[in-house]
Amino acid sequence: MTTPVRMLGNTNRKGRAIVALLEQPTIEKAAEAAGVHPTTLRRWLRQAEFQDALRQARREKYSQAMGLLHLGTAAAVAHLLKIMRDPNQPGSTQVRAIDCVLNRVAKAIEIEDILARLTALEQQVSESQSQAA
Repeated sequence: MTTPVRMLGNTNRKGRAIVALLEQPTIEKAAEAAGVHPTTLRRWLRQAEFQDALRQARREKYSQAMGLLHLGTAAAVAHLLKIMRDPNQPGSTQVRAIDCVLNRVAKAIEIEDILARLTALEQQVSESQSQAA
């Protein structure tokens, strides 16, 4: 898979800018962190190639976060089971906690599945366009 920075070629400044955009709350702070002028960063943000690389970087960051969520699932379930068995916990607390965690995990799985299907569809469209040309 092509990384966002490789999508931009050998431009380290643009790669640093993408990382900064993912980590900083404003364009100005991202520009400062990347060592570029805010006007330059805004110009890059209008370029399709830069937008694609930024979008890919966001997807990768999101995917990593979902992976971490999955890692915590076993611990969350173990903790919920402990709470479930604790006679001092109110039933409503137990049920609410279980419902919340399980719903979030289910949602994360749904989102990952949708993203995988969308990526496959985009690839099929791209291949069809290449064959038609």
